[in-house]
Amino acid sequence: MRFLGNTEITWRKGRFKMGYGIYGLTFNTLRGGNIKRLEFFKNPKGEFTHLSGVDTWTVEEWFAALIGELGEFANLHKKVRRGDFTIEEVISALADELADVQTYLDLLAARLRIDLGEATMKKWNAVSVRVGAPIYIDAEDWHFTENQGTKK
Repeated sequence: MRFLGNTEITWRKGRFKMGYGIYGLTFNTLRGGNIKRLEFFKNPKGEFTHLSGVDTWTVEEWFAALIGELGEFANLHKKVRRGDFTIEEVISALADELADVQTYLDLLAARLRIDLGEATMKKWNAVSVRVGAPIYIDAEDWHFTENQGTKK
């Protein structure tokens, strides 16, 4: 057994497996919760706004919501850069904004019928091959494999 920082590294099935002790949020859990929660959203007048699910809004509307959350993150980070706050004072708020970004990114992908988890793994692994990194991800974890990072 080896460690990389606080991450336990074990050898399984011909490759190193990186373990964290607990399993984190999955794309499937986020997608399922996002879709189900939409039916509960109300506007300020108390009217339900997403009774037709993710298709209630267009791709452009979901994209605008995503960009809005990125803007909120950027605005807060700008205030850290100019000295209004320290990063320690607003790290929780920054995390909240990034969580909102992740949520709206998933809803945008859902509207486009894109499996964001699958798309992320495919793209991430292709970049690892391109840059010669011996690290790849699958649905279970990230892995270090000496043979994986060969450029083609």
